[in-house]
Amino acid sequence: MIKYETLFELESPEPLAVPPELASGYGNLRLPEKGWYGNFVCSLDGVVAFGKHQGAAGRLISGASEADRFLMGVLRASSDAIVIGAGTLRAEPQHLWTPARVFPSAEGLYDSLRRHLKLPLSPPQLYVVTASGDLDPGHPVFGAGAIVLTTAGGIDRLPAGLRPSARVIPGDGAVAALDLADVVAHDGHRRVLTEGGPALMGSLLDAGCVDQLFLTLSPVVAGGGKERQRFSGSFEFLPNQGRWGRLVSLRRCADMLFLQYAF
Repeated sequence: MIKYETLFELESPEPLAVPPELASGYGNLRLPEKGWYGNFVCSLDGVVAFGKHQGAAGRLISGASEADRFLMGVLRASSDAIVIGAGTLRAEPQHLWTPARVFPSAEGLYDSLRRHLKLPLSPPQLYVVTASGDLDPGHPVFGAGAIVLTTAGGIDRLPAGLRPSARVIPGDGAVAALDLADVVAHDGHRRVLTEGGPALMGSLLDAGCVDQLFLTLSPVVAGGGKERQRFSGSFEFLPNQGRWGRLVSLRRCADMLFLQYAF
């Protein structure tokens, strides 16, 4: 079991009930009973993704950190649903967004966590957001029941095999974050995780949909380049209206820092 050192933690909100093994290794898990939370790993200079290596960006930035991957599995296991952008899906052509996929040896613990949270043992429902309809119907997530959220124009461009299970979000341009959140809530999902990418996360932040952010700070400098991306995408918040968070917890494992903020 990976051990995290707790450097700071708010006394509220009340922590969720978690298995003793998780409590002894990670500590308290403070998540909203209802809301959206994001999870990213970033470099010391703020980079979360870059260019042609986007699919491997998380592993490259974290140095394939076991502590980062374990926590990613915990956050997936705690969710009713996971929402990702089409770019994130295309960058990971063989990935499945399940807890055990990122840390297989903890599958039993993740199942125990879902039982503690009164969630089904089946993986969280995955939603894939695309305005363009540019998706590969052969991606394994669609065989596992992923749902596509797209626009009126996007559904016409979706591969025929994906159209029957797709949901159309109002509008002809980009998928509006508030409409996206309404559809996921209407399906009965209360605690929703997003792992991005940056464009999706930026739109959710801009619409005020993000309640919490888990940010792993990796001790690496990624360097410059026009393809470097931050988790807020291309959205500009400062100087006009920054998105200020409140520190909920700070943990350490080796040289990695694990920050949790509430908005």
